[in-house]
Amino acid sequence: MLRWWVLSILLVVAGVVGIVYGLTRPAEGPNITKPIGVTRLQSLLTPRETTPPAVVRASIANAVSGAPTATMVSNSTPAATVKLSKVVPLKFRSRPVHITIPSLGVSASVTKLGLNRDGSVQVPSSFSVPGWYKYGPAPGQKGSAVILGHVDSLKGAAVFYHLRDLKLGNRVNVTLANHTIVRFAVIGLREYTKGKFPNRVVYGSRPYSALQLVTCGGTFDRATGHYESNIVAYTALVSKKVPRRA
Repeated sequence: MLRWWVLSILLVVAGVVGIVYGLTRPAEGPNITKPIGVTRLQSLLTPRETTPPAVVRASIANAVSGAPTATMVSNSTPAATVKLSKVVPLKFRSRPVHITIPSLGVSASVTKLGLNRDGSVQVPSSFSVPGWYKYGPAPGQKGSAVILGHVDSLKGAAVFYHLRDLKLGNRVNVTLANHTIVRFAVIGLREYTKGKFPNRVVYGSRPYSALQLVTCGGTFDRATGHYESNIVAYTALVSKKVPRRA
């Protein structure tokens, strides 16, 4: 009889632990399976840059078609072309202080990120505030600006949780410290396993003004407490509003 009482108590305890874990663990991360469309990035180049350097060509090809290690996002969006030949990148550098993504309902301040001792890029300390990689270009300058944000926490969705829901052409607006507003359009969305993350594609040089948004995704590994992949949204400058004093 005592054995049955002990067994019953153990089952109840196990059930409670399971419920608590289920309520507190992060939700399954966004998983990307198919492309959202086709974007002809050649139209992003100015007439003088119709034959970009090899590294830039590789970056463009990977951003559009996905590297062999990449998976692509699923959304029913028709093919699109973003024409940016008349959008001149900013000549000056001003750090980003705020980001909005209207289609996702995102509106957040932006902090600065540097490097860890091992050379890896830092991640934001806040789950609701994304961070800009300060050793790269500022948003609006020529090249690849990068903003990183968390996908979720034990308390629920974080600032970039819905990054996977972006569609081609969706806008990303960034306000700089000098009150300049730069607006970007989504030109691609990809998922990469963390072991094969394409640093050169995400952080590499470009002949136009690019902004990459990075978060976690894919399968959540309960043993390590981390996601196995990263999601990258590729965007390009489509307009800018510079204050007269800038």
